[in-house]
Amino acid sequence: MKFNAKAYELMKKIPKGKVTSYKIIAEKLGTKAYRAIGNACNRNPYAPAVPCHRVVNHSGKLGGFGSGLENKIKLLEKEGIKVKNGKIVDFKKKTNRPIYLSFVGSKVFVAVSYTRNLFEPKLFRTLLDFGLLQEYFEDLRLAAGIVEDLNLNTRIWSKE
Repeated sequence: MKFNAKAYELMKKIPKGKVTSYKIIAEKLGTKAYRAIGNACNRNPYAPAVPCHRVVNHSGKLGGFGSGLENKIKLLEKEGIKVKNGKIVDFKKKTNRPIYLSFVGSKVFVAVSYTRNLFEPKLFRTLLDFGLLQEYFEDLRLAAGIVEDLNLNTRIWSKE
C-alpha cells in the first residue's frame, strides 16, 4: 500500500467532531514526514469519505485545505468543532492531555501531562537532523499554544 493510501486509511478513522494532527498521523505511519501528510490531504481524491478537514497542525492551527480554509472551518464547525482566529478553540480536548492550574499568591502555575522531557536536550545528536529540529519546534509551539490559549500573556494578575 502506498504512503498516501495508508494516510487515507488512518484519516477515515477520525471520528466526526474530533481532530488529529499531521504529526500524529505521520507517527502512526512510523515516519516524521508531517508535511507529506499535509500534501496527501491536499491531494485527497476521496473527500469527504476521507475527512482530511479533521487534520490540523499539532499546535491546533488549521493548516491548509485544498478548497480553502473557509471551507475547512465550515466543515469543522458543522461537526461541532469551534474555531477562532484560525485555531481549534478547546485546547484540552484537542491535546487529549489533562491541564492543571495552580494559583499561589499572584502567580499561576500550569502543568500539562507530557511523556517526553521537554527541558533536557538529547545530547550527542546532530542538530542538522531536520526531524529533531522539527520535534523541538513542535514542543515549543505546544508550550506557546498553552500560553496563548490560556491567555497567560495578559496582565490580569496583581503585581507583587
